Amino acid sequence: MYDRDHDREKHLKDTLGIKDGEPFIFHNMWYSFRKPHHGVDLTIPEDYDGKIVYMNPSHTDRVFDWCWIIENAEQIHTVDTCINYIIDTLDIKADTLICHPRHYKNTEECVGKLFSAPWQWVEYEHWLWREKVPEELE
Repeated sequence: MYDRDHDREKHLKDTLGIKDGEPFIFHNMWYSFRKPHHGVDLTIPEDYDGKIVYMNPSHTDRVFDWCWIIENAEQIHTVDTCINYIIDTLDIKADTLICHPRHYKNTEECVGKLFSAPWQWVEYEHWLWREKVPEELE
């Protein structure tokens, strides 16, 4: 359990210029201590005509400030991180939840059963995973 700070959530929403009812995709490529997973871009629909909201650690230093954004996104594209756990505590509207593994070939097997949300796990060829997650250990 955690207490949400709705004022901080609203401030972030306003900072990002999101209006109530506006369609958008939530995009998170960050995990661990600001390591990037560049593969998250691969699953964003090319013909999407709404806004894409990029989670950026410089917007706020608290991951829970993103709760309203996550709840109201129509799609969520993320690397596996604490976001997956937070989503299980929220009333999300997204019907598309896509998760990119930070580890090659064992992420879904190891942590996928921990979540109740219906994640679609992206499978990578080793060479592409290595290219998109350059800072991760094998």
